Amino acid sequence: MSAHALTEALMMQSILHGDASAAAAFAKAASVARYQAGQDILTRGDTSDHLVFILSGGVEIVIGEAVVARVAENDIVGEMALFQQAPTRSATVRAGEETICAEKSAEAFKSL
Repeated sequence: MSAHALTEALMMQSILHGDASAAAAFAKAASVARYQAGQDILTRGDTSDHLVFILSGGVEIVIGEAVVARVAENDIVGEMALFQQAPTRSATVRAGEETICAEKSAEAFKSL
C-alpha cells in the first residue's frame, strides 16, 4: 500500500476525524499488516502497547470462546492501550475475514 493510499485510508478512521495532517503523520510510522480469516491480530493477556486501525475487512472481539463484538473497517481496536493504559490485552481480536490493518505504538500515537 502506498503512503498516499494509507493516508487516505487513515483519514476515514473515526478517531482521526478526517484530519489529513494527523493521518499523514500516523502513516509515516505505521506498519501495515494483512490477516487471513481466523488469524489473531491481538491476543488476550499480551502487553497492551499498540493500536490497530482496521483499513478493510472486519474483526471479532473474543473473550474465552465467545465473540462479544464485531468491528468493521474504519474503526480501531487496541485503544485501551491509549485511553486506559491497561498493561495487558483484555480480549483477543481475530480477523473475521481477510483484513488489512495499520498498526502503531500507543506512545507514538500520543505524540500526534
